[in-house]
Amino acid sequence: MLLWPTAIPQAPQRDGWSDSAPDNLLRSDMESGPAKVRRRGNAKPYVAQATYVMNDEEAAIFEAFALQTLAGGALAFDWWHPVLRRYVRARLVPAGEGLFSRSYWNGTYAWQYSLTIEYWPDVPVEV
Repeated sequence: MLLWPTAIPQAPQRDGWSDSAPDNLLRSDMESGPAKVRRRGNAKPYVAQATYVMNDEEAAIFEAFALQTLAGGALAFDWWHPVLRRYVRARLVPAGEGLFSRSYWNGTYAWQYSLTIEYWPDVPVEV
């Protein structure tokens, strides 16, 4: 299994981080009374919005990883989840116009990358 590169930041910035759990429920409306609700299973992923700040060297490693190693987001990888504090199976998800967005960070020579990452906390990882 592929692993998030150790040569780039492992934890995202706290500013810009969000995490959402999937809606794994199926609802069936009834003619009368409350809707019937049941679990769908664990198939739907959680989704995290993450921002990483990197220097030029780290940025080159990240872009090679995302675009070449992960085939532009087609392949999954093991990613360190900053809240769960363990590796989870993950995949980059295109958001808006591309796989990630890059901008200058606070007027410095560093780069800020914004990513959408879907992950499955219950899938066994190989780390």
